[in-house]
Amino acid sequence: MKDINLLPKIVKPKNTVNIILNIIIIVFIVILIVISGFTYLSFNSKKDLSSKLDNLEKINFQLKSYNDKLQAYKNFEENVNYKSELVKKIKEEDIIWSKKFYDLSKIIPDKVFITSIDAKADNLYSIISQVKNGNQPEESKIVAFVIDGYATDYLEISRFIIGLKEIPQITDPWITSISDEVVNNVKLLKFNIITYWDLSLFLKDIKVEKQSSTNANQNQSTNTNVNNTSSEQTINNLLK
Repeated sequence: MKDINLLPKIVKPKNTVNIILNIIIIVFIVILIVISGFTYLSFNSKKDLSSKLDNLEKINFQLKSYNDKLQAYKNFEENVNYKSELVKKIKEEDIIWSKKFYDLSKIIPDKVFITSIDAKADNLYSIISQVKNGNQPEESKIVAFVIDGYATDYLEISRFIIGLKEIPQITDPWITSISDEVVNNVKLLKFNIITYWDLSLFLKDIKVEKQSSTNANQNQSTNTNVNNTSSEQTINNLLK
């Protein structure tokens, strides 16, 4: 025979505290998961940005290096152009001072002692410029060197004068003064010599670039052939 329990079922009351703790734990776990996710994403993002920043810094460094090289090349080119124009200018005027002083040093006699050399070229450049512009300069002789020194006798000074005549583009060496002077108990001849530029060598190949305003007004009624003839006569007069 089967027993039947007719007593009412005893229901255990729910523990509210445990339920609240479980909910808090679940929420905490969810928050940890979310924070971990954000941390991971943020770390990857920073890593990616750092890599891109490094690449940008490398590119900037390469660009700066390239720019520095371009600037160096530019400075080098400007320096070469400047020196090229300078050499061209010297060749056009045909005065190379190192060559002139070298030629001068070779012809100084053993018993001639130079104390000073004053080299001049400003007036020569001025005359060349005037002739290029079609003008006739007033000066016919231009000083090249003014030389001061001492010699043991007149023969040595004469040898020095002869040597000066052999220097290219130099002409008419002239003794302006000679006087006796005692130097360290030795009687010497103190001299002053002037030499001149040979204008014929500098002006023979010059082409007239333009005429002065005075010549242009005078030649308005003449043709081109007459103008060329007048310019040639101007240069020929200088060469006489």
